This record gives sequence, structure tokens and C-alpha cells, in this order.
Amino acid sequence: MQYEVRRRLFHIMWAGNTDGAINFLNTLGSDKVRNSRKLQELIDYLKNNAARNVIACYTFRRKLGLHVSSNPVEKANDLIVASR
Repeated sequence: MQYEVRRRLFHIMWAGNTDGAINFLNTLGSDKVRNSRKLQELIDYLKNNAARNVIACYTFRRKLGLHVSSNPVEKANDLIVASR
């Protein structure tokens, strides 16, 4: 059950569909939610960040040939810190 919820949410968010994710999370029954406070925190996070346009649409980024991970940034940070 938990895997299915995560998988579906992942596919919704991959496309940057925060409204769809919020709607999906709001439809989850109590049988699928262990911690309702954490669920509400996630919904609030999505609402706040969607309003500021900071949630990425990875489908679009991939079509543009842009990175969809933080690996290049993490490696650059690793090299900078290692040189100190």
C-alpha cells in the first residue's frame, strides 16, 4: 500500500504537478496515513513552494537536456571542500 502511494506521488511530482499532488494527498484515507501531522506538513510544503514556483518539473528539464539531479553540484562542492 505504502509503495503504491509513493509511486503515484512520484509520477505526479515528476511532472511538477503540485496541484495534482495536493489533491491526491487530500484524498488519502486514514487507512493509508500513519502520521496525519506529517501529511499536512507535506501538503503545506507543496502549497508554499508551488506559490513561489520553486518546484521543478523534471519532465520539462529532461526534454531540455538539463540535469535532473544534484550530482554535478555535489561533486563541485566535494572538490572545493577537498582542496581546503
